[in-house]
Amino acid sequence: MALSDSEQRRLDEIERALLDEDPHIFPHFPAVTDRRRPVLTALVLLLIGMPVLIVGLVLTAVTLAIGSVISVVGAATIGTAVLLVGLPFISARSEMTRR
Repeated sequence: MALSDSEQRRLDEIERALLDEDPHIFPHFPAVTDRRRPVLTALVLLLIGMPVLIVGLVLTAVTLAIGSVISVVGAATIGTAVLLVGLPFISARSEMTRR
């Protein structure tokens, strides 16, 4: 849900005040854009990887070697998307168990 301009300005003011009060606070709380960027990147990779995988699977009927290579590239792209979204959660969970 998007914030209105006044709400966004207020949030920016709060962030600046927190940063002035404690400059070391932000590494503990990633910004919203820092959390969204990997998800958006993963979505793009997923949308690229799925058709590549399907094309590779179809091409295996014509040429096994080329189709296999393209399928592996598509599967690797999808795997990268999954890791891109999953790794921050895994690392955050491991940090919580260490405390």
